[in-house]
Amino acid sequence: MSTETKGRKCDGKRRYSHLEQATRVRARLILQGAHPAWLRAYACEHCDGFHVGHRPGRRKT
Repeated sequence: MSTETKGRKCDGKRRYSHLEQATRVRARLILQGAHPAWLRAYACEHCDGFHVGHRPGRRKT
């Protein structure tokens, strides 16, 4: 389903082939307690895949 990336800014992030996969992972994280406003599924400009991550400026403290 997902693979580790070998990109620049996406090192260490899971890469998903489809936005739908990343969106499902985001939904699962929210069910596990993550705040919906802090997470997004997004297209990566470095690896042409999709990631789930924090929205800029919305990191949990």
